[in-house]
Amino acid sequence: MASVESHVRLTAAIIAGGDPAMDRAAAKLQTNLVAEAARHNLTSAFMNSFETATVPGESGPGQQVSDRVVYTTDPGAMAINYGRKYTDKDTGEVTRVPGKHVFERAIGRTSG
Repeated sequence: MASVESHVRLTAAIIAGGDPAMDRAAAKLQTNLVAEAARHNLTSAFMNSFETATVPGESGPGQQVSDRVVYTTDPGAMAINYGRKYTDKDTGEVTRVPGKHVFERAIGRTSG
């Protein structure tokens, strides 16, 4: 029974991966990421760094799922999203700069 369930899940994922709705959902997430970045007055470089790609997902015997991924090419994205520590070079004082959590908020707006 487990192999039948596994095959059905893979087949369903293959069908879903080929559906244009997946592209629309990825595009909506990308739009929401740009909007969330703008809401926080983040740089245009960060706002323009979001890209979408179709990538290989789960595979089975002769079958391949197509997944979508939305990502950023900005090298500072981790610090922007999750926060960072800043050390004042004159005083040595360490300050925590909180993250903007752009990805989490955009995902929440996309899925709701």
